[in-house]
Amino acid sequence: ISKIANCTQKSKLVNLLVVALQVNPPREIQTKSGKNAGQTILIGTMLVGDPSQTYFKITLWRQNTAWLERISLGDILLLAEIEVDEWRGKYFAQTIHSSWVVNLHKCKDISGKRVRHFIPSKSMEEIYLWASKYLPHVYAVNEPSVVQVQTKVGNVTYQYETMRLPKMVATIAESSSHKIKLQLWGKQARWFSELRANINRVWKFMFLQVNYDAMAAVAILSAAIKLLRLQNTNGRFRNISFKTKLKHETLSKQMVNFTYMGCSVCSKMLLQDNNKVYEQCTQCIRQQQVFIPATITRCYRPMTIILTDGQQDIAVTALNETITKLFMNIPANSLSQCVHPESNITVQLL
Repeated sequence: ISKIANCTQKSKLVNLLVVALQVNPPREIQTKSGKNAGQTILIGTMLVGDPSQTYFKITLWRQNTAWLERISLGDILLLAEIEVDEWRGKYFAQTIHSSWVVNLHKCKDISGKRVRHFIPSKSMEEIYLWASKYLPHVYAVNEPSVVQVQTKVGNVTYQYETMRLPKMVATIAESSSHKIKLQLWGKQARWFSELRANINRVWKFMFLQVNYDAMAAVAILSAAIKLLRLQNTNGRFRNISFKTKLKHETLSKQMVNFTYMGCSVCSKMLLQDNNKVYEQCTQCIRQQQVFIPATITRCYRPMTIILTDGQQDIAVTALNETITKLFMNIPANSLSQCVHPESNITVQLL
């Protein structure tokens, strides 16, 4: 295991034990040179750290950008066979075809895990101690919660591709006033029989993914939009401060560079093959269990909206559907439509 501070030899393959400090969504770029010149590929980045250096950039190419879907702030990562590179005097690392990752989440003890042979126990103790001090607000809620299964456990199944897999649903609680539903999918549903036989017993659950019900937890803010922070196709960020009213033509010129081609159903970014033809949305096909014709549309890239009440600012991330509503339900597709020069059509921010 190498330290980040020692990653100063270009083209060297290293193994790193690091903590995820910032995870950026993947984006499309168009290659300008090489045998793949002109092709559109996916690239993703994240910032990591360890006790030797706080911030270190990791670039993920092509299929390795899928790692970002399973990584969140504070996760301890074992990054294996990544290549050190240098750009304008700063060192970073990038994935290659043989790179792999193990997400240890916020685990302190790896004695029972397969990767224990790759990671010295001293290194694991050091990285966990550093992460808990550097991200106290994240690790403060990482202590295992002892809960009680209170209600009857239900056992159902769900369809995944051509298989029907078990799904277990139970209600757990730390107290009478704090109850949540627990869903166990796939192999974790094997706990069903044991849980059903031990209702009202105390259990310890660790490393659960938490999903919030948007209808049950809605925050209503009285604030004004201060500015918008957008990322264009080149990956560069730009802050835009809009006036109260904008002509459609002005809005189109400003926003068309902050869009992408995606699935018209789920807004997932679609890739192009060698013939510049957009691929099918595998996510929608898998959910529908049938082959459906490709339907693509232009979507707004995620943007950060800075809201203010005059005293304090707050950053909110908005996706395609929300951005469309923000601009009076004008979809990204219409940005490229022609409007008569003498038209008085204006757009007013909500």
